Amino acid sequence: MAVYGYTGIKLYTDDVMLFTGIGDDYYDYYGEWIERNHVAREGLIRRHEHTMNIELRYDGDRGVYYTRSIYGDDEQREEHQRQLDLDGSELEPYCRDLRWLYVGWNWLDKHPGLLPLKKKYGFRVLYEVESRISPSHLPVFERMLSEADLFSLNRTEAQDMWGLKTDDEIIGRIRSYGKDCYLRCGTDGAYMVTRDEAAFVPMVSIGDAGEGIDATGCGNTSTGAAMWAYGEGFEPYRIAAYAAVAAGYNALQYGFIPDLSADTRKSAIELAEHVYNQYKK
Repeated sequence: MAVYGYTGIKLYTDDVMLFTGIGDDYYDYYGEWIERNHVAREGLIRRHEHTMNIELRYDGDRGVYYTRSIYGDDEQREEHQRQLDLDGSELEPYCRDLRWLYVGWNWLDKHPGLLPLKKKYGFRVLYEVESRISPSHLPVFERMLSEADLFSLNRTEAQDMWGLKTDDEIIGRIRSYGKDCYLRCGTDGAYMVTRDEAAFVPMVSIGDAGEGIDATGCGNTSTGAAMWAYGEGFEPYRIAAYAAVAAGYNALQYGFIPDLSADTRKSAIELAEHVYNQYKK
């Protein structure tokens, strides 16, 4: 899902780098898109013969999904993923200019080189919670969150991990950690939750797309956009608006946003400002 998060940022700025382990076949999948959208290659680090390739299946309408690698069973997939994972120390050449880093579920353990770099260079971290979590994952979540500066999860994940039902209950629990959060609520929309505000913006449809073609990656895309907007110092409703527009663009097709040109950026920013002015308090 790294590419989805990247597109949510790249939609609004060129000041972003995709940093991930790849296989020899990565450019077979993404080469034309990389060339067309001027994606920097410095952070694409060769680690394996094959790039991770998984089938994704949704379970019901709660946004829960299951995945299966085309290269083998769960044990083989875990080993494949382990070989692709970067320690994090590979990021150091870029840390002097780094402001924010978007990381996933078990980031302190999967990428042990990142925390020393964070302490040395002072960049901030957005931590995104993994799907399919339960109360048993709470200690891991809280340990990962303890070193992050901002976090994101969706309503289903919050309900399953904390045993809560309503958005108000979830927002209260989020605030108990003392850190701001981008809370995603599927096709309803999303909140930017801070100590003083829970800024809600509904789902944004682009043109006549309705709920769009495919929601896969909308959470990652919107989270990337929210991180960028938060880092720019936007107020909560503006953050939520820019994130909602990024998700809308992602839902227009299967796969991630294909066109990240200056024209697309101009249209996205204009729409995001319109949405912000519509919902701001």
